[in-house]
Amino acid sequence: MYRLNCYDSKNTWWILKACLILFLGSAIPLEIPADASITMARLERDLIMLKTEMMNPAIFNNKSCASFIRHYSLLLFEEGTSNYLPDDLKEEKILLDSAPHIARSIFDFRADLLEKAKDFSNKQGMTMECRNSIFRALRYSRFIEETLIEWYIKKTGVDIFPEVLKGREPVLMMRGNKGRYIPQSGDILLVRSRFSVSATIARISDEEGHFSHSALIHVDENGQVWVLESLIEMGVAAVPWEEWVKHQPVRVLVMRYRDGDTAHRVSGWLFDWVMSRKKSGKEPVPYDFNMNFSDSSELSCSELIRFAYSQATNGIVNIPKYPSSVKKLAGNKLFTDLGIHEKEIFSPSDYEIDPELSVIAEWRDYSETYGTRVQDAILSSVIFWMTDLNYQLTYEGFVQDAGAFYWRYLRPMGLGRQWVPANMTPGFFKAILALDSTTNALERALREVENHNIVQDEWGLDYKSMLVILDGIRKSDCQYYLSGRDEIKANIFIWEPNLLEERILFHQYLNTPPGTGTCRD
Repeated sequence: MYRLNCYDSKNTWWILKACLILFLGSAIPLEIPADASITMARLERDLIMLKTEMMNPAIFNNKSCASFIRHYSLLLFEEGTSNYLPDDLKEEKILLDSAPHIARSIFDFRADLLEKAKDFSNKQGMTMECRNSIFRALRYSRFIEETLIEWYIKKTGVDIFPEVLKGREPVLMMRGNKGRYIPQSGDILLVRSRFSVSATIARISDEEGHFSHSALIHVDENGQVWVLESLIEMGVAAVPWEEWVKHQPVRVLVMRYRDGDTAHRVSGWLFDWVMSRKKSGKEPVPYDFNMNFSDSSELSCSELIRFAYSQATNGIVNIPKYPSSVKKLAGNKLFTDLGIHEKEIFSPSDYEIDPELSVIAEWRDYSETYGTRVQDAILSSVIFWMTDLNYQLTYEGFVQDAGAFYWRYLRPMGLGRQWVPANMTPGFFKAILALDSTTNALERALREVENHNIVQDEWGLDYKSMLVILDGIRKSDCQYYLSGRDEIKANIFIWEPNLLEERILFHQYLNTPPGTGTCRD
């Protein structure tokens, strides 16, 4: 996982240019100026070659899917520096001028790749290897697209259009260049928020996804747009669109079922079901913390949409088709405390790759996308430490004290019910608190490294460099922890230690269990 060299000021550039090889395979060829350097010309030739190969079923098919994507991943990360690194300001200007077009091409690539996956699924059944490879391609294409446009916005000062699912390219991308998004009943929203818990939800599956929440749109007879969703703090609810957008998501992908009449019937059924329960005085169906999709007495956000489609069509339509495997964390204390006992779950990202759904639009708040990549890198690292280095949640210090205090004194008085629902267990509460404390500590440390580099480099840290740096932070913090620094101020009741003064100090929340080796291994 961590094979890159140490961070240098050019890493983002070479990853940016090299990633274009993989993620523009089905894009419209770039209109490179005639006087472009040989570096840019070589890039264009590679893009055209990749597009040709991807559209050739003899080369890119269900059987070759995983190896094809893996090959180009190897190319872009090991050979991309020498092949595509820009050498001067002239090449930078060409990239700046082309940035919106490139972003559009990357978006079209993802939509085209999903159509190819749909074809694989319908004809032969898509292999798990192919599915996971496509997930990785989708994930890294977003990383590179967002890196490019963040830089473009910074350089040009263009308006970033923070209003959800509004604006123009490159902020809002519409399939087919339709200009603006008009909500339709049955549209599925895949969402990523700005909170660290969202990164946890998005990345607990064996193959990491990009979305932490899903919801269903319903347009009533008066034209009012509703968002039907299941939330941790309130369970299943119908929320007016005007209220829903106030939650300020960072990324929203709109998927649409192939049959509009069926989609409308499903959203209408779910809306009536939610409203009838409310009118009769029933409590909302609670959020399913256990992720058990065979039991509809509690429903997670992903389970809610699947439940609605199944109920409204008498079991004929069951989406998403492919569940996510969660075997890599099976038996880990994290899953035990969260109450997850399933080997397969339905996650929001599973809807993106469903063969019955098509991409309609994708919107980003580019003032926040870098922060979500930081969160993604942190959670990917934390989960890697859990699965490969035997790390587990420990709950020492602040987490133990705060968790015990809340559950013993505050919860019996009814305090915090808007954040801690009745069906949330003490184990789940402490697990989220420990993860949040860990990720906050790691983010502060990572931001420190970023601040040292930002002076000499206009870019923030690229994703792969984040992973390398985070493992260095882990090793450093392990040394401090083992030397006894955790006892200085880490166990202050309620208050977090000053992470900048006390170094990192996250090993009191996440560490290797006694008798299994040490965190330095």
